[in-house]
Amino acid sequence: MKRVIFFLLVVLLSVTVVAPPTPHNIKGYVFHANGSGVANGFPVLLNDTTENTFVQTTVNAPPVPQFRGAYSATISGTDGDAVAAYSWNETHYGLTNATLASTTEINITLNLTRNPELNISIIAPLDNTSYNGSQEFNLTVNATLLGADGSCNVSISFGNGTVLNETAGNLTRAFPTLTRGDNFLVNFTLLGYVLGYSSITATSICENEGPILEAQTMDMLENITIVDEEVPVVTLVAPANNTLNKTSNLVNFTYNVTDFSSIGNCSLLLNGAVNLTSSSVTKGVVQNFTTVLSNGAYNWSVNCTDTSGNEGASLTFNLTLEVYYPEPNVSVESAIVLTAGSVRTVECNASVVDLDGEANIVNASSIFHIDSVAPGAPDDANDHYTNSTCSEVAAFGNEKNFTCTFDVQYFALNGTWLCNVTAYDVEGLNATAVDTAVVDPLYALNVTDTLMNFGDLSGNDISANISQNVSNIGNQQINVTVYGYGGSLGDNNAFSCATDNVSVEHMRFAVNITAGYSEKEALSGSLQQLRLSIPKQTVLGSPSMNTSYWQVQIPLNVSDIGVCNGTIVFHAELS
Repeated sequence: MKRVIFFLLVVLLSVTVVAPPTPHNIKGYVFHANGSGVANGFPVLLNDTTENTFVQTTVNAPPVPQFRGAYSATISGTDGDAVAAYSWNETHYGLTNATLASTTEINITLNLTRNPELNISIIAPLDNTSYNGSQEFNLTVNATLLGADGSCNVSISFGNGTVLNETAGNLTRAFPTLTRGDNFLVNFTLLGYVLGYSSITATSICENEGPILEAQTMDMLENITIVDEEVPVVTLVAPANNTLNKTSNLVNFTYNVTDFSSIGNCSLLLNGAVNLTSSSVTKGVVQNFTTVLSNGAYNWSVNCTDTSGNEGASLTFNLTLEVYYPEPNVSVESAIVLTAGSVRTVECNASVVDLDGEANIVNASSIFHIDSVAPGAPDDANDHYTNSTCSEVAAFGNEKNFTCTFDVQYFALNGTWLCNVTAYDVEGLNATAVDTAVVDPLYALNVTDTLMNFGDLSGNDISANISQNVSNIGNQQINVTVYGYGGSLGDNNAFSCATDNVSVEHMRFAVNITAGYSEKEALSGSLQQLRLSIPKQTVLGSPSMNTSYWQVQIPLNVSDIGVCNGTIVFHAELS
């Protein structure tokens, strides 16, 4: 079973009730330092320092000598409060400290020399005054030195120093040699920096300052407001007035805008109508509008509206566009047959028209390339050729004619090729036109040795290996086929001799150098595969080549047949 213990907490609160302050009478006399009573009208300041309450009165005695210097007043306080009583004239003051009672008598003797105290008041501007942003204005403080001679200063401070401030940041004015009674004006130059409002406080402080008896040492202005009533200032930058643009229909209009407020938006006006508007505008930095325009005459300006609703407009500039691109027309032969083992000159002809006249056409360049390769690819004998300076062949009126030639290698790829011609004018404008051509396949080969000498042989002799190099001089991979004859085509001989013949099957070949005569394949009088495949050449100066090996055996029954001659025909076929 759980046990539950209850505790009772008793808190005793002690409350002390203090009686509220009540009116208390204070009376007394004010004396000069020589003991005589002061005249009526002398100020008396009573300060209950416990309650921090003040009462100011004046000496007001009946016209009886023994009452001269008498005063009386009522102050709110509590018995036992500390009370300080002051009185003063221009040069001296008196101070008496006492304890408040039901009736308190406090006499004051003017036996202390007064310290300097600077009385100030702001006389301009007034509370709730508005100023336009970026407009300097003066804060004027009226100052009078009371008490003794001395050194004093006047300072100002702001409730919101980001809204307005002193232009040079000089918030204090010092006055080192002031004489009692000096009256003068203190000026501060102020400037608004952002929209808004702020209070302004002026404060005076003197060296060796004592109790402040009668000076007002602080004054405040309320609600000094910074507004913007000025229009944005818009300055056009480029293009300059009366510009003739012959280089581009894409025009960049630049301008600059300054204003106190932020800029809400700016608009580009062309011939009086809004063309573009931007709501993202930075003051004091060159801004731009970019647009494409047709040839013609324009006037342009920029209007800007700030966030205070003020609208400003620039001057109006004139602009003329006369942008004429060169217009090439290209022709190239439609079917191109390459030259085996050599170069084939290909011509692209271009007629170029420019409305600014033929003298405005500078030159033309051309690129000849297969359609699967980009025009900007590097030159390659297989697929890409460049002619940077085509030849000018004629000029008249608004036209120039150019011929662009290319020495195309025999192993260039077959297929559809493009001839791109780009024409340039004085303004740096250019345009390109294209025509197409077809490069045909080329199957071609070449043998290195046109004479194969098998030496002196007797019956049943087998010659040494005679090598024969075969080069691909076309633009296709090829298979090599061969056939042979002696004296005439189809005679089935390898050699025709003076007294006898050697039949064609005694001539044999192989593509392997290690193959012996018996391993080689016999030649035929009709086409047969050499079993030699040769890729097309790809690098200029590096022929694509393969080698075959040949031997002949003289029949046993053939002898002393003299000089023999025969023909082997090498033939290139599609691989």
